Amino acid sequence: MTYVITVENTGGAPAYDVRVTDTAPAGLTGCAVSSVVNGSGVPLTYAGDLFGAGLVLTNPLTANDGNPVGGGAPYGADTALITVQCTLGISVEPGAVITNTASVNWASLGGSTNFPTRTDDASVTIASPTASKTIVSTNQAHTTGTNVVIGERITYRVVITVPEGTSSGVTLFDELDAGLAFLSVDSITASSGVTTSVPGGFPAVLSGASITAAGTGDANQGRRLTLNFGTLTNSNNSPAVAETITIDYTVVVINRLGTGSGQTRNNDMTWGWSGGSINAAAPNVTVREPSMTVSKSASPTSGDAGDTITFSITVSKGSGVTNPDAFNVVLTDTVPTGMTLVPGSFATGTCVTSPTSLTEAAPNLTATWNTFASGGSCTLTYQATLDAGVQPNQALTNTVRESWTSLPGDVTSPQSPYNPLSCERTGDTSGCGTTANTYAALPRRLSLCSR
Repeated sequence: MTYVITVENTGGAPAYDVRVTDTAPAGLTGCAVSSVVNGSGVPLTYAGDLFGAGLVLTNPLTANDGNPVGGGAPYGADTALITVQCTLGISVEPGAVITNTASVNWASLGGSTNFPTRTDDASVTIASPTASKTIVSTNQAHTTGTNVVIGERITYRVVITVPEGTSSGVTLFDELDAGLAFLSVDSITASSGVTTSVPGGFPAVLSGASITAAGTGDANQGRRLTLNFGTLTNSNNSPAVAETITIDYTVVVINRLGTGSGQTRNNDMTWGWSGGSINAAAPNVTVREPSMTVSKSASPTSGDAGDTITFSITVSKGSGVTNPDAFNVVLTDTVPTGMTLVPGSFATGTCVTSPTSLTEAAPNLTATWNTFASGGSCTLTYQATLDAGVQPNQALTNTVRESWTSLPGDVTSPQSPYNPLSCERTGDTSGCGTTANTYAALPRRLSLCSR
C-alpha cells in the first residue's frame, strides 16, 4: 500500500516546527517513509519518526503561493509530500475497511505555541472473494447443451478467487432446485499459498462434506450441500496472479412426480465468511423427455373362419432436442383368442430405426430397440388366421403395448446414496419412481368382426 500525506501551508506566512504523525492501524505492517519532498519534487530534510513522536521538517514551509487561490494542486514550495509504503498484514479479512489517519501541527515562529492540530484520513477496503459457477459436463451423449433427461448426471464447477489475507468461518452452501439431488463432491483444488485451518487440509474438507435433505419426502433428499473450510489463509503476495479454490460436484436429475419436459432447474451456491457472503449461479438446465406413439391397422377388418388377416404396427417418435432418443423400447402385441398366428410372419416393414430383436412366442409378439433415435419410425407386420370356432359377427380385439426408458442400459436403481429417486424414468410404475414412470404408450386396441 502507498499513502501520500500532503501538508500544504494555506496561510500567508511561513509555517514553523511542522510536525506530522501517522499511527499505522491494525492490518498494516512494515510501514516506512520512502520520500519527503516539496510540491516541486525537491527533497526536504526532516528529523524524528512519523510513526512515533512525529516527523519534524527542518525548515519552515513557505507561505502559500496563491496558485491556485486558497490552496490545492499544483503544489510548490508551500507543500510537503510524505510518501509512505505499508504492507497489508496476513490477518486482514475480506471486505474489511482499514482507515489510516495522519495529523499535523505547526507554529507561526520556531518554538512558539502550536496551532490546533489538523487531521485527515484515507481508507482502503480489502478485496472480497469472487465466485463463478459453470456446468462442466453431463454424462449422456444423446443430449446437447444444457438439455438433460431424467436420471442424467450434471457436473458443476465452482471457482472462488481468494483474496490475499485471512478469511475466517468460511463455508460453501448449495441448495439444489427441487428435482435435483447431489450424487458426489468430486474434488477440491486450491492454489499454492492457500491453506485451511481444518485439520487434514482440503482433503478433510472434502471428506467432511455434509449432504442433507431440504424438506420431507424422498424428492427432497440430498438437496443441500455444506462444506466447512474453517479459516482460509492466502499467503501469496503476488497481485499479478489470482489464487483460487475450485470445487467440482455432481448432481442427478431425479425421477419424481412434478419434473417434466420443458421445465428448467437452477443451481445457485453461497460462499460465506465471517464478514459477508457472495452468490454464483450456473446456467439453467432444461429437462427433456422422449415421447413415442404407436398405431395399428388390419387388412381386411372382417373375415370368415380360415381367412388370413394382416396386421401393421407403426412405432414413431418426434425429432429435435425437445424429443431426445428413447432407450430399452419394448413393444408387445398379443394375438386375440379366436385367431392363430401364422408362424414366421412377424417381420419388419419400412423402418428408419430397425428393431434390435423380433420374437414370436404365440400368442405374444415382442419387438425391442436398444435405442430408438429421435425422429425414427418403424412399421412391423404379421399375419393371423381366423379360427374355425369364431361366430358370425363376433368381435375380436387385438391389443399392442409399448414402453421405453430415458437412459441407455439399466439405470433402474438409485445412482445417489442420498436420494432413492435418482434413477432413470421408465414405464414400470412398480419400479424406482413408481407413478412418475409414465414412459408407456396407452394400449392400442383394434377390433375385428367375423362374418
